[in-house]
Amino acid sequence: MDSDLLPNPDQLPEYPGRLGVQQRVLPSYRAGFFEALARACRGGLSVIAGQPQHDESIAVAGQLTAARFVAARNLHLGRVRQPYYLCWQRGLV
Repeated sequence: MDSDLLPNPDQLPEYPGRLGVQQRVLPSYRAGFFEALARACRGGLSVIAGQPQHDESIAVAGQLTAARFVAARNLHLGRVRQPYYLCWQRGLV
């Protein structure tokens, strides 16, 4: 990622509250976005995400430093690439 394209973190607007984001999985390429978003949330940011199915080949971010990461347990009903798929996330409070 080219750092010249990223905005200066000191110039980003701040959100005064607390924010929570639910993701089915947290791919490693999205970790930087959530780290920057966490720095903009004065009340903090929590991200809840589970693991992909074995055949998806998604590299997941194992942790976040600026945001609170909560591991969910994904219960996959069907396959993601099929027309009928349901993902139930346990651990979301």
